[in-house]
Amino acid sequence: MKKIIFSLLCIMMLCTSVTFAAETETVGGTITLTQFLGASREDVKSVAITINAKTDYVDKNAFYDISDSLMLTSAFEPELITLEGTYITVEKTDGSISYAFIGQSGGVDRYSALMSRMPYALYTTENPSAVMSLINSSNDTDFNDIKNHWAKDTIEKWKDKGVISGYPDGTFKPDNPITRAELAKILTLAFYLQERSPLGYEDVKSENWYYSYLERCAKYIPVYPLPVSYETNTPYQEVTEKGLNYYLPETPAMRIHVAEALVEIKKDKEQINTELPSIQDIQANVTAAFKDDDYENLYAMHGTIPENVTRMFEYTYLANKLGIMQGDTDGYFRPYDSVTRAELITMLDRMTSTAD
Repeated sequence: MKKIIFSLLCIMMLCTSVTFAAETETVGGTITLTQFLGASREDVKSVAITINAKTDYVDKNAFYDISDSLMLTSAFEPELITLEGTYITVEKTDGSISYAFIGQSGGVDRYSALMSRMPYALYTTENPSAVMSLINSSNDTDFNDIKNHWAKDTIEKWKDKGVISGYPDGTFKPDNPITRAELAKILTLAFYLQERSPLGYEDVKSENWYYSYLERCAKYIPVYPLPVSYETNTPYQEVTEKGLNYYLPETPAMRIHVAEALVEIKKDKEQINTELPSIQDIQANVTAAFKDDDYENLYAMHGTIPENVTRMFEYTYLANKLGIMQGDTDGYFRPYDSVTRAELITMLDRMTSTAD
């Protein structure tokens, strides 16, 4: 339920401790809004945004997708800014609260319900309206494009879990292909991935909204191409041929890559040790289970089966064996196909239900 809390902040201050990020910023330096708030995603219970005296609780993960990459620059001479703008109230799991104010001109200041002074632009941002778009992602707003969708119940279930969020226009776009950046976000949140690994991808920057998700999930999501030049496979072939170390964040994820990621996460989370049969036995199993012509050929060259082909067969076999993917209603696995947003959520639901 949407709650109006701005008018209640004074009461809350009487019974709740208030914290601010340490005031040790370097003049002229840059930090993210998350750093400014001093409250990371994992430590936060709820996020409320107040605009024009109207307050909405918004999806925490949608907020941090923006906050983690919204860069603020410390002002050399902070200027007075008006009280018109966006007020952010972040409640932590320990009961403490962090606040931030973003003026309409981009000035950023701290604030509290008891603040008696006018705000000053301690920091500035070039995108003051970024946070405002989250009002349409309120937790009480239903996705407006899934009413008659076959995956409606599952989508709503995972929305309530805080794993998925929609777009500013209120849609979820269930039949859109899931991008590799979106895949990283959803897998990170769905499986509570916390361990971070350094990223060396040439097409990924620390200010990208998905950067923190990739730090925790990229090791599970492969980039290799498959042997046939289908349209979905072309981006992977091109970067491999050019020797580029790309993650391809905006490229739709191929089904076999999703299968590999889910298999490896399941193995880690449930401590599963898998002993694979020979590649010939795997091929026999896969061709018996699925009708795809893509599994008729091992593409052996001089008696050696390419690694990418071996992985395609092994992860098709494991995804099926572990109950993660069973193929479509016509009996095809479709390793080269993209995966829709609704299909991914359904896979996660099946996978976690089996684990339970």
